[in-house]
Amino acid sequence: MDGWHEGSDGSRPAYSERLWPGPVLLIMSVVVIAPVAIAYGAVFGAALGWTLGILIIGLAWAWLLGSAPLIRVDERVLRAGRARLPREFIANPIALDGRGISHERAHGDVRTFMVLRPGTTRHAVLLDVTDPADPHPRWIVQTRRPQALIEALATPPMDTHGSPHHDPA
Repeated sequence: MDGWHEGSDGSRPAYSERLWPGPVLLIMSVVVIAPVAIAYGAVFGAALGWTLGILIIGLAWAWLLGSAPLIRVDERVLRAGRARLPREFIANPIALDGRGISHERAHGDVRTFMVLRPGTTRHAVLLDVTDPADPHPRWIVQTRRPQALIEALATPPMDTHGSPHHDPA
């Protein structure tokens, strides 16, 4: 594919998932905002309290939904939120459960790049990064479907000219 450059995605997605906030996170936002609306309603009138509550909850939900990171694998890169990792630098993807994520966060390499969204899922994929110039030796990417993400990463990546990339053996 001519014109491809670092920082751009490929055109053939093999995997795509958005880490939407879970219902618990949305309910918690209402629980946190409602007392503020009630307090304003008590002081300035019910109409203002209801209006303010609905407006702030709407803004909070819009922010939560709008900031949901995209996890995407295509022929060139793994995209996790705004970050992109060229596929040829990905090695040893393994699935993590909640305990594995907690262990890596507490005892893993502090340079690990993490895309974790509270209230979404307790599953992730841990990847080794083989690019010596990358400051992050590993990535942890949260996903609802770790096996599907690992399978998508197992397909051969393409080089910058659209040909399958093969590691020299």
